[in-house]
Amino acid sequence: MKPLLKNRLAVNAAFFINGFIYANWVSRLPRIQELYGADNGTIGLVLLACSMGAVGAMPFTGWAIIKNGSRKITIVVALIYCAVIPLIPFMPNWMVLMGLYFLLGIATGMFDVAMNAQAVMVEQAYNRPIMTSFHALLV
Repeated sequence: MKPLLKNRLAVNAAFFINGFIYANWVSRLPRIQELYGADNGTIGLVLLACSMGAVGAMPFTGWAIIKNGSRKITIVVALIYCAVIPLIPFMPNWMVLMGLYFLLGIATGMFDVAMNAQAVMVEQAYNRPIMTSFHALLV
């Protein structure tokens, strides 16, 4: 397989993992709410914690990419993201769940920045605009 195609498929895989996992846990929000006996306001706070983690992590991610490269950051954060999701139903209460969602937000924010940085590098290697193909999972 050509290295350029291999890189493109790897970035496509990152985009797929991100979207698939996100869609999976978001679709389970009513069950999560039921599991923790949380009202809409409480779930809103849990989701706010996720957003705060993401927004807080995004600026740091640029620095981490400069130090370590977007490929390494993408891989590490993808693994963290995948490891955090199965823990959602095992938190003892909604306050601990909020902490987990903060960590999930950090992983999500870093994953988004790193995989997009990786996609930019692949796009530059192709020397034509292909960024939308990553978001649509086209080869």
